[in-house]
Amino acid sequence: MLELEERLRIALAGRYALERELGRGGMAVVFLAHDSRHDRVVAIKVLRQEVAAALGAERFLREIQIAAKLHHPHILPLYDSGTAADLLYYVMPYVEGKSLRERLDHETQLPLDDALTITRQVAGALAYAHQHDVVHRDIKPENILLESGEAVVADFGIARAISAAGGDKLTHTGIAIGTPLYMSPEQATGVGALDGRSDVYSLGCVLYEMLAGHPPFSGGTAQAILARHALDPVPRLRTARGTVSGAVAEALDRALAKAPADRYATALQFAEALGGSGRSVVSPPSGGFRRLRAALGAGLALVALGGGLAVWKPWRHARTAAVGAPAYAASVAVLPFETIGGGPQDEYFSDGMTDEIITQLAQIRDLKVISRTSVVALKGSHLTLSRIADTLGVDHVLEGSARRAGGRVRVNAQLIAAKTDAHLWARTYERDLKDVFRVQEEIAGDVSRALLASVQGLRPLSPGSRTEQPAAYDAYLRGTYWRQQRTRDGLLRAMQAFQEALAVDSLYAPAFAGLSSALSLFVLYQYSGGPEPVTALARAIVLADRAIALDSSLAEGFAARGWALTNAGVSVDTAIRDLARAVALRPNSGQAHSFYVAALGDAGRYEDAVAEAQTATELDPLAPAFHIALSSAELGARRYDVALREARRAGVLETAPLPVRIRFEGLALLLLGRPAECLALNLGDQQYLKAMCLEALRRHREAAAIVDSLAAAVRAGHATWAAPEGLGMYYAWLGDVEASLHWYGAAYRAVQTRFLRSGVFDRVRDDARFRAGIEQLTERNRARLEQAIVQARARKP
Repeated sequence: MLELEERLRIALAGRYALERELGRGGMAVVFLAHDSRHDRVVAIKVLRQEVAAALGAERFLREIQIAAKLHHPHILPLYDSGTAADLLYYVMPYVEGKSLRERLDHETQLPLDDALTITRQVAGALAYAHQHDVVHRDIKPENILLESGEAVVADFGIARAISAAGGDKLTHTGIAIGTPLYMSPEQATGVGALDGRSDVYSLGCVLYEMLAGHPPFSGGTAQAILARHALDPVPRLRTARGTVSGAVAEALDRALAKAPADRYATALQFAEALGGSGRSVVSPPSGGFRRLRAALGAGLALVALGGGLAVWKPWRHARTAAVGAPAYAASVAVLPFETIGGGPQDEYFSDGMTDEIITQLAQIRDLKVISRTSVVALKGSHLTLSRIADTLGVDHVLEGSARRAGGRVRVNAQLIAAKTDAHLWARTYERDLKDVFRVQEEIAGDVSRALLASVQGLRPLSPGSRTEQPAAYDAYLRGTYWRQQRTRDGLLRAMQAFQEALAVDSLYAPAFAGLSSALSLFVLYQYSGGPEPVTALARAIVLADRAIALDSSLAEGFAARGWALTNAGVSVDTAIRDLARAVALRPNSGQAHSFYVAALGDAGRYEDAVAEAQTATELDPLAPAFHIALSSAELGARRYDVALREARRAGVLETAPLPVRIRFEGLALLLLGRPAECLALNLGDQQYLKAMCLEALRRHREAAAIVDSLAAAVRAGHATWAAPEGLGMYYAWLGDVEASLHWYGAAYRAVQTRFLRSGVFDRVRDDARFRAGIEQLTERNRARLEQAIVQARARKP
């Protein structure tokens, strides 16, 4: 190969300086080189001369430009391509590392969660490429690169370019496009045009190998292998790996169907069928839950080299130690109660019934109860109970129905052992509507007694607050339903509903707590059109005080007060005490754990904050708000890749774009050195973040124009109340202490201390002027909040 290397060295002199050969494969040879123009180390892949001659330069280079336009966190970028001395080449990043093939050679079978995570990430890359009419054609372990659980697909679009440019000419060179062990039947036969379903088949083969330790089909020759792909049934995965769930095996069987029409129509559907983890496997139904897609995770700059070699040298960070799940004596999921009769307007009643029974059962300390969001996401899914239990990781499932008519309510409920499908208990309740609370307590009590018959260690229920007024309870259910949406309209409706509940029953503690938390959430999500933040948070504190005064054992009251204090940013110690109390009273409350995250971060307890967020996501794995909380905790801990992953997971779970989630995703991208991707987000009112990303790209004039416009809007009273805080962050990012303090002084709160450790504040964090200024602003804001609390106490709820 000395001749080829010398030819290339001479041809690329002045643009690339070749250093040494890195590896070779059937189609190409790869060299390490230095990009003189951009002062970076790269890898140059040069097609073998016989391949280049068969393809022709003009068409190959035209086709490969399509691959160069793909930009995705799990797709290796293409820097450059060209022709030199009759040689065709393309250029990629050079970094250090290993491929999936190397890991499989070492481990043979991968842990289930690792295999599914890799598959979902690759599926995300495929889905993106297929949307751009690019089929990979050569998905195999050699083309999948790994680092800390993240996967990146290499040589994306290269096989397409070769195939489109070369056609039948390439077959005369003896080189096939694709790899027999992973090639779809239609690609092997060459019948018809290939589409994304061919890549789905190849990815299925890779997943099969990761789980079983070998590909689904093998043989002595390429022809024998391809014949088996076309004719033989897929060997039973669970024969080779008995611990794989039936759901994963079913998803894989469909991906490996012989006919493309029998496979998943898209890579995204395959990812969805694999679910969130090896223990949580679900194929989402239509409707709102169809938005559950494989989260993309953090992208890495990786490179695949000839012959399957892969090298990279990425950032490394200290991973958070896995937080062990609390030990539970039993576990149960309360599925959404079916609404019998009535109309869509009665849906909230059945959902509220579900929510209240979850609340009752969650008071049993040794019983794991899946939180509301995850079970409601399964509503209407038509999955089997065993599949649902596998999805949510529980031993028991409670299902039922509710009908209300003529002032009466009829509830049917049954408790089922998921593994055996045995009905442990069933009962029908018919009561006056005013006795609906008693029905909930009866159901929760009966369920606990049924579990006690087979499980040791469960403790009796503690009574909860309730109202004797059906109208108040009806309004409260509507409030909890709308609050869960987290959208601007949803929170405004929630506040109205909670106020209606209090108008009927002025002693209803949960309604006070509900209204308090809705106000704080409205402030957190930076929505416009609501009360001024300090006024809103002061009222939230007063409402939570009232809830606690009415019921000192109400976890929601302590959670609401701690959450309001946290958002005000002035009383961290008090907030931590309240939230610790809430978690102690309701250890199964994902919301209490998620509220606790921010307070712990503000106290500088970053790893504790991450642990609380992880607990919340375990209790409610499909709640976007809890993944947002984890993203914020990881930002404070400076693990920006994990913060990005969790923000994106929240993005595929949310029913509508949540500004706070977009903010964390954008900050993570900025701090990962990927400001261009941040600019591609729909930043909405968060123009300060756009300006920060423009500054990172050295587009100073554009950034300055945005900041000047935003500052003028603030002075004129036309900007959102969140704008001054954003400008304070912008100037902190630039290192301008005076300007940063000026704008934080115009905001309702000083900098959120949980983010001070992040890279946003690296230039000002240790500046004595900045720290003293923030302390002064915090004291001023505390006095302002105290005055607002006095005023709030003088008004009615």
